[in-house]
Amino acid sequence: MRVSRVVLLLFLGILLLSSWGCVVDQSPPATPTPEATPTPLATASMNCSQAKVAIQAAIDAYSAKYGAWPTGNGTAADIEWSKLVPEFMGAVPGNDSKCDWQVNSNPEGEVCVVHHC
Repeated sequence: MRVSRVVLLLFLGILLLSSWGCVVDQSPPATPTPEATPTPLATASMNCSQAKVAIQAAIDAYSAKYGAWPTGNGTAADIEWSKLVPEFMGAVPGNDSKCDWQVNSNPEGEVCVVHHC
């Protein structure tokens, strides 16, 4: 009888210990957040001189409002179109991939084109 008590106590002890190790997570499963895909900016067909006038007006307006140029770091560099479109320009010039419009450093703030359209 004594052996059966010891076995019963050991069995209950093992059950008790194993129940402490099994903690069920009651929180709802995490739902993965889909990555946001950037909305493509509108493009417009413009010749080189039309684009230059429109871009210069837009970068001047941007600079007047924010005190920086519409580039990655706010200094003279490649234009970040998302900073200009649609607030300061209706669309990106369609010829930007060929021309590569930028904000010039000398004279500072003037629109320049790396590759002539």
